[in-house]
Amino acid sequence: MPPPSSAEQRVRTVLDQIEQFNPHDSIYLAVARDALASARASDARHAAGARRTCLYRAAAVCQYRRRLDGAGFCRNGGPLFEWGCPMNDSIAMGKLEYPDFKWPGGARLALSIVVNIEEGAEANIVDGDKYPEPVDELGIALKRPVRNFSNESNYRYGINAGAPRIFDLLASFGMTATVTGCALALERAPEIARRIADSPHEVCSHGYRWAHQFHMEEDEERAYIRKAVASIQKSIGTRPLGWLSRYLTSDRTRRLLAEEGFLYTMDDYSHDRPFWDATQSLPLVVVPYALDTNDMKFWSDPSYAPENWLAYARQSFDWLYEEGAAAPRMMSLGVHSRIIGRPGRIKYFRDFLEYAGTRPDVWIAPRLEIARHFASVHPHHRGAATNGSIYV
Repeated sequence: MPPPSSAEQRVRTVLDQIEQFNPHDSIYLAVARDALASARASDARHAAGARRTCLYRAAAVCQYRRRLDGAGFCRNGGPLFEWGCPMNDSIAMGKLEYPDFKWPGGARLALSIVVNIEEGAEANIVDGDKYPEPVDELGIALKRPVRNFSNESNYRYGINAGAPRIFDLLASFGMTATVTGCALALERAPEIARRIADSPHEVCSHGYRWAHQFHMEEDEERAYIRKAVASIQKSIGTRPLGWLSRYLTSDRTRRLLAEEGFLYTMDDYSHDRPFWDATQSLPLVVVPYALDTNDMKFWSDPSYAPENWLAYARQSFDWLYEEGAAAPRMMSLGVHSRIIGRPGRIKYFRDFLEYAGTRPDVWIAPRLEIARHFASVHPHHRGAATNGSIYV
């Protein structure tokens, strides 16, 4: 009998982990045993079909998993399992750990400040939308084809006063942020586009408009992505390499982004560290975002008061900072010019920047630098995990 292959050995190790830590989990055991059989079959007969069957079964398991943890599957002759941060094609593995890497300078925490510029790109019947923008500070969502002039002016406040305050604060602390800009918003606010272009801040595409993509057909979504890239490149002078959707994406969004030359996506909330998404033919770095520390919590129900938001952000920072002594961690703090830029809230943003800026071993960086650093210290292994796995 030939010795077991490396693929078989890895699967055997995972099966041993399950039997040790989750012996009563019959579904995990069944998936791992299928994987073991598939590994043996692939060595003997190069049975791609067996590997795909294992992957599909693993994906089904993931529909009920409670934690994104464990071992990701690989295809195309590579090892069936890769230690890391999986997502769709993964199963929870209890004690398995994420691969270690270090932030620049040995920092314990990477802090990403995200400034959203959406104002002027929101829904408006003037731009062909059926209804006016439903996201409103007062929660007034009109289901009639009329203009909401009051909400339009509230958004315009972000351009006129909010964004300058935010950029002034960042400059005073010497901090560099990621600006998630809707292309149309930057077209309509050239003064903001110029300020961003003249700053060290990174521009990440937030779509052409502040609009959902889930309903788009593939050709339409690809054209939408290309239109955003061309517009931002014209407004800022550089093309974006990161992408943030308006929350609802399609099942092909990441593939299209990779095919269109993007390095990373923010459309993920599954971890406090970056990882690779290699489910498509081209890999994409995932730099997860966060909703709980976002200033949109001022507008959501239940909403935060400014002091509650600051306390929550500090507590999040402190916890991740402590965890960062043992494993790489990052924190996202997302703000909007029309929200945090109000005079009654901007002080709390300043207080957080001051708090974070005084702590040692914190790397405050735009997401593009975070994605590039991760990709450089933990490069994607070409050919080992394409067309079917998410792993780090």
